[in-house]
Amino acid sequence: MNTEPVIIEGIKCYAPELAFQNEYFDESSFKKLYELEEKNFWFRSRNKIIQILVKKYFLNSIGNFLEIGCGTGYVLKGLEKFKN
Repeated sequence: MNTEPVIIEGIKCYAPELAFQNEYFDESSFKKLYELEEKNFWFRSRNKIIQILVKKYFLNSIGNFLEIGCGTGYVLKGLEKFKN
């Protein structure tokens, strides 16, 4: 297994074999996802874990976040408290 990233169009890819496999995400799923995220233990728990890791490893070194594939923006909403 190769642990070194492959550069594709200037972006480091750690799973280059997956880079071109996804054709699209069905837009009709966003509404359902948005309705579920606040109530679902998985999404709430994942956000708490992400917040803990950001606070522990990144809080003093970055000021902005870019989430690629952010869907409904639920994770970014959870990171709002770290705004400068």
